[in-house]
Amino acid sequence: MFNGNGGGPGDPDPEPPECEAPAWSASAVYLGGDTVSHEGVEYRARWWTQGEEPAAGGAWDVWEAIGDCVAAVPVEASLTAL
Repeated sequence: MFNGNGGGPGDPDPEPPECEAPAWSASAVYLGGDTVSHEGVEYRARWWTQGEEPAAGGAWDVWEAIGDCVAAVPVEASLTAL
């Protein structure tokens, strides 16, 4: 089903799901406990950081992956499920 954002079936690069946390910015300063979203995943800073991309680290990196973002369900799809 085409959803108007270029993320239809067979689309090689669908849009990432919506996130509650604000998008990560390389120029922003983050403190321990701050949350960001990056490439469809939400992360929490373990300590002060700036310019360190969340997806680039490993298990002991400054960013801890806390979960995938939730994909928005179209209204018509949620109504037909009832």
